[in-house]
Amino acid sequence: RSLNKYTSIQNEFPLIYSVGKEGLPNSAAKARKAKANQLKAYLLFFDQLFANYLAQLAHTRDLLAIQSQEKSTYFSQPLVDVPNFETLVKTTRSHQDADDDFILQRKYLGSLQEKYTRKKNTPEHNLIGNYKHYLNAIVENKALYQRRKNKILDHLLARFSEAFTGYSLHMYKVFHEQAAQNLIHDKALFLRDYIAISKDRNKAFDITNAHNHGWGADNISGFERRAFRSLGIRNLHRKLLHEILKNNFYLEKGAPQQSFQVFLGENLRTKYDNLFIFKGKFANIRNLAIRFGIDKHNYDIVEKSDGTGYDIVLYVNKTEDKFIRLINNQVVIHNFEAAEVVIQQVVRFFRTFNKQSEGFNLIEHILLREDTTYQGVNDPYSFIMTMVFPSWPIRFQSTDFRNLIHEFIIQESPTHVFVNVLWLGFEDMEVFEKTYKEWLQLKTSLEAHDPRLINASKKLMGLIMMYSEDQV
Repeated sequence: RSLNKYTSIQNEFPLIYSVGKEGLPNSAAKARKAKANQLKAYLLFFDQLFANYLAQLAHTRDLLAIQSQEKSTYFSQPLVDVPNFETLVKTTRSHQDADDDFILQRKYLGSLQEKYTRKKNTPEHNLIGNYKHYLNAIVENKALYQRRKNKILDHLLARFSEAFTGYSLHMYKVFHEQAAQNLIHDKALFLRDYIAISKDRNKAFDITNAHNHGWGADNISGFERRAFRSLGIRNLHRKLLHEILKNNFYLEKGAPQQSFQVFLGENLRTKYDNLFIFKGKFANIRNLAIRFGIDKHNYDIVEKSDGTGYDIVLYVNKTEDKFIRLINNQVVIHNFEAAEVVIQQVVRFFRTFNKQSEGFNLIEHILLREDTTYQGVNDPYSFIMTMVFPSWPIRFQSTDFRNLIHEFIIQESPTHVFVNVLWLGFEDMEVFEKTYKEWLQLKTSLEAHDPRLINASKKLMGLIMMYSEDQV
């Protein structure tokens, strides 16, 4: 049905008011025409309200859609049915090459004049098109859309007794202006996958799937899927987390971690104008850069002492004047604008890197047991699983978010299974994931009694026990 179809109330008035399609004859006095136009302008406000109500009704399905192309929660429509609409509003041009300006005329709408500027590359250079864009601009701004869209998604989540309360608070604390939009995306993904999250929550991952030995594919357990979606971890594929860091950051093993190198952009390993060195007197400089590098307000541009160009500094504590210096040995930043471009590039890099680095590895200990009955007193295999998280992504560096993860595990993990949680740095994660990947490949291709598989299982269990003792 065409629920948004609207007929102007001006067409319902008796002819004596002269606001309908018939209007006034050309012979009518100017004062009479002015009075009729004043009434039409007065009625225009109520016409617009009624038309918007119908537009809102027609877009109810978009309003409650989990993933919609619409970027609005308030909807409007132009008043195409108002008689002589063009006499109340108009498009003006100050000169030939100027942008189109839409103006509500003082003459008809009192002392308030609203101006809406339209760019020259917009597709609709006409009165109705301008009026439509103007309505959208005044009905709802970006902040209002994000606030209302989050409330709508919260309502849909509540229908399934789900909530993002603790996660939402943490997102606003860490990401500030990006938090609302990130929450919209994460809630929509959770709802989109809710059928699988709900009905498959007790399913394990298919260890018999020989495709790439279970690696790099969407072959995960129902518990893992629910954890990914509930914690806002968007990539569901099983992946090597240490390789993401290794492909972007460069450290000399054994050397003090007071500097590291970063290639900014894609496939730029041969373009050394994009190779930046981060230097500072911090033992944990890499984690500090990852933590503070996502916020453009933490950067500053300073002129070099010899006046040959500009340097960029990343503050980790402005109060105590502690910062990391960004250095490019190949290219000198000669002006302020170029430095700002670099900062934008660095911020974009860190934000993308943080999203890609989030994830975890889950191992059920029963899969590591040999093909015999365990006779030990302290059984390390039965009813135990280990979740291994990287410690370097910005959210995972936060104590509050780690507590949120522990709360999630307590609430969502099977009651009879003890969950062991490990937080590993880059070097330990590299050792663990290489061992885990080797074991997984052997598990999908060898018989349970094969000595190679037994040795790999013992090695992986040994690492889990060692890292667990270190974090007690």
